[in-house]
Amino acid sequence: MPLHKKNITLKIAGSGDKQYIKALSKKYSMNNISFLGFIPVEEFYPEIDVLIIPSLWNEPLGRITFEAYSYGVPVIASCRGGIPELVENESTGFLFDPEKPENLLKIINDIATRPELIEQMEDACLKKAMEFLPGKIAKSYLKIYLSLVKR
Repeated sequence: MPLHKKNITLKIAGSGDKQYIKALSKKYSMNNISFLGFIPVEEFYPEIDVLIIPSLWNEPLGRITFEAYSYGVPVIASCRGGIPELVENESTGFLFDPEKPENLLKIINDIATRPELIEQMEDACLKKAMEFLPGKIAKSYLKIYLSLVKR
């Protein structure tokens, strides 16, 4: 399934093995794909409409997910590890099976043809981000610890 919109751009951020990145950059040398390297989150998230987390391994906690939410950015993520617990499908983002790349392409095409989906998800993402504020998490841990001490 090809991408239907020519105006879709892919910005790849982060660092890793230099040879691997060089090989990817060479293989996918297209005008609509940018390899940004490491970039501060406050510069990256305002520049994107949606974040794709294509994890192939069972990542226990995708911190990048709630970082995106704090900027009102919906997440398209693989349904591996703990990530599906963070993404509310069709509310704060979308989930896909990484072994079926056509599912990811379908989601991208849906968003490209219906960009209002992203706008509709922004408030849900910002609200979801509130669940991960340090004070709120600390309070939850304290509540658990106190309940255990009482036993």
